[in-house]
Amino acid sequence: MSDDYALVDFALTQAEPAAVIPALGRSFATVAAAALARSADASGPERGFLARLRGRRRRPAELPALRVQPASSLPDAPLMQPVATDLGFSARGGAMRVTAPLGSARLTLIELHEGNEGISPICQALSRELGGAEVFYFRNSGPRHPGADYAFHVYEGGRATRRASSRSPLGDAPEAPWEAIDGGMPHPVEVDSLPRPDPPAWQVMTPERQASILAALGLDPATLFDPPAPGAVQVALGTDPGGKPLSEALTRSGLRAPPGFAGPPAAPPDPEPQQAMGPTDALETDAEIPDPGSSDWEEEVTALLIEAVESGLPEESQIAWLNDLTRRLGAGDIDGALSDARTLMEAGGQDENERRATAARLYRLFGRALD
Repeated sequence: MSDDYALVDFALTQAEPAAVIPALGRSFATVAAAALARSADASGPERGFLARLRGRRRRPAELPALRVQPASSLPDAPLMQPVATDLGFSARGGAMRVTAPLGSARLTLIELHEGNEGISPICQALSRELGGAEVFYFRNSGPRHPGADYAFHVYEGGRATRRASSRSPLGDAPEAPWEAIDGGMPHPVEVDSLPRPDPPAWQVMTPERQASILAALGLDPATLFDPPAPGAVQVALGTDPGGKPLSEALTRSGLRAPPGFAGPPAAPPDPEPQQAMGPTDALETDAEIPDPGSSDWEEEVTALLIEAVESGLPEESQIAWLNDLTRRLGAGDIDGALSDARTLMEAGGQDENERRATAARLYRLFGRALD
């Protein structure tokens, strides 16, 4: 293993790669969707349908699916984060690699990139997707890290049942400003490496402890990232649009699909799924108006504006128009924003009566009457 890196993140599980690979696809989609939803919620004073409106238009472009990539697309194992800066570490980018089987327990190894949240969102989501299979997550830091970062987590059923980590943002000497997490009951694989009670922060998790845990899992730490043995499965994953669907990892690697596997979802799930609104719904201008600000009101307003944008503007202009509209609505320019929305609706593909009915419904949702 190279000694010129900042961080190495990897996980191990007893689940077979035929189950792990599609589960990673679903987990990646879940984590990406949740991150985008948090970004929309924190996007300034906008709340409710304004944040939703922006997020709905960006989501297809910002939530790429995890796909099978050529083996040459990833460097040799382990998958490292080579650069550390004042702003953190290199972006995750969805790059992962799955190798199996390893060791006497025939474990599946997952190399990945994680952030600095103190938890592994991918491993947490993966453990939920895998049901009862435990996921063991490790982080190890190298010379490019300005301090040190060592972690061992256990995830099961979507929960972090054990987290032990020692991290110093600057320096790795005992007197450095170490931060430690020591939560949950120690796992049986830790028995031979547990420190004395109430250890100093820098001893909560160490490379020596990690090596002992790996040995307890039936693995030789010195050969963990060696080239796979003949007959082993190794699959590179990433978000490159030129990749292949995850279902191909099963057939191309000779893996047997788990029962009920129908491939990953065609698109990442929407964290705020909503019922599609048909053309007749938009024409029911006399239908009861939902309470302003309620989820039903937000859903209908968002759907009407999305429909207007998609029917009246070329794709390259849609996001800019929605950005301007949400800014004006947030600033209180309701009448001006509605007037522009009406103009856009009138340029759409519906017939004249449908366009007028759609615009009238939007006006009524904002307590206005169409002149």
